[in-house]
Amino acid sequence: MRHFKCLYLSVMLELAALPLLADGISGRVFRDENSNGRFDKGERLLRGVGISDGDTIVWSDRRGFYSLPARSGSVVFPILPDGYAMAADGLQNRGGVMAGEVSATVDFGLCPVGPARDFRMAVLGDIQADTPGQLELARRTVLGEVASREDVTEVIHLGDLVNDCPQLLRTAADALGMLPQRTWTVIGNHDLDTDTRPRAGRNFRTEAGCDVAAFFRGCYCFVLLNNVEEASEGLPDAQLRFLRQLVSGCPEKTVFVLCQHVPMSRVENREEVFSILDGHRVLILSAHAHITFREEWGDRISELSAGAACGSWWTGECDPWGNPVSLQQCGTPRGYFLVDFRNDGYVFRFKGTGLDPDIQSDLWISGTESSDSLIDPLNRYPRGLACLNVYGGGETTTVEYSSDREHWYPMERVEKVAPAVFRVIYMNRHGGYPTGFSRRTPLRRGASSPHLWEARLPDSLLTGGRWIYFRVSDGRGLEPFHFRRLVNLPDK
Repeated sequence: MRHFKCLYLSVMLELAALPLLADGISGRVFRDENSNGRFDKGERLLRGVGISDGDTIVWSDRRGFYSLPARSGSVVFPILPDGYAMAADGLQNRGGVMAGEVSATVDFGLCPVGPARDFRMAVLGDIQADTPGQLELARRTVLGEVASREDVTEVIHLGDLVNDCPQLLRTAADALGMLPQRTWTVIGNHDLDTDTRPRAGRNFRTEAGCDVAAFFRGCYCFVLLNNVEEASEGLPDAQLRFLRQLVSGCPEKTVFVLCQHVPMSRVENREEVFSILDGHRVLILSAHAHITFREEWGDRISELSAGAACGSWWTGECDPWGNPVSLQQCGTPRGYFLVDFRNDGYVFRFKGTGLDPDIQSDLWISGTESSDSLIDPLNRYPRGLACLNVYGGGETTTVEYSSDREHWYPMERVEKVAPAVFRVIYMNRHGGYPTGFSRRTPLRRGASSPHLWEARLPDSLLTGGRWIYFRVSDGRGLEPFHFRRLVNLPDK
């Protein structure tokens, strides 16, 4: 039986470029008990470990030996089994080696980290820094916050480490590598080389590591895909072959988690991808659009698009500590998702960077804020219209309100511009924003948010100071939550 064993590269180059190796690569796979990167006497050779270049998968034999005819310029990596990692922490992509022009033998050592059953992963969208200052913002906000979380064991960044700034890519990858958790990054369209046509990912593979990879945690198989480098919008044939070989060696209970930059709606050959994964439950994690959204592709295939850790490109009004609000186009704050992977399924919740963990939504009620009368779209809404923006909500989400917690009334899902976005647009146009030392957020016309719910509250609930209760539930992964709000509209 094939055992997917996770690995630690014996020739570990912590912050250096990947070594160039010839098209033919061979070596041994072993359990690196002391994590020193060398095969020592008494350490066990491992069989059944997959080694791949993102196209072909070969398996180590009973002596732990493998031989792979790797494609030149590709990164050769081990397919990591549950209980092992390429390194105990830091950027796991760098555990691969680049196939090049000089023949070599490479041994991959397994760094044991213990098997996973239930674990929590932080899922980040675009950091997209184009200056050292923006990268410093990422370090002291989202990366600093994630680093302090002892409840998170794995981190996945979903592409666009930089913003068409190849000279910053290595420093940005180093920043991810400083995280104490085991961390992976997907390649994004703004991580591609800027001096080639069509744009290629050579610099990413040199500085960050694997652009295609796979690893197992519990019953989950995480697959990192590159859907930005090809001229056409789709997965190239090599990755389809890689995925097909990977799926063929997995039991039906395996849940596949596809980690990619561009959302699946823009992948032209997605039906072929779905066909390869037929019979398995699938979660797709994507980013790119600078909004959070959900997509249900079928009874067993769901997508969570995590938005951007940089929000709207590190713009907007700054707080007293110099951190920009950078509201996303859907009204979601800068932030990331926490996903709890369990043996019986997964649940996720949004975490705004620097915000209280209980903040999963924002509530706006027409008539509560006098300045809204200056903002034409908001002024036209009827008094007492409640609009709830549920970060991470989707078509399977149910939102209800109540005044007594016994009788609950549904709110309707609508696609409109979030009230907070209308406020930013108004302030941008009328001189309120940006103030000194801040950059204007590029929210000009406003895009419809895919996770808004609204209801007209009865007049009897609007005055006199009444508690209104809200509850949110979902059957496809969003963690249920509830809260209450004291409502007391001023007299008409």
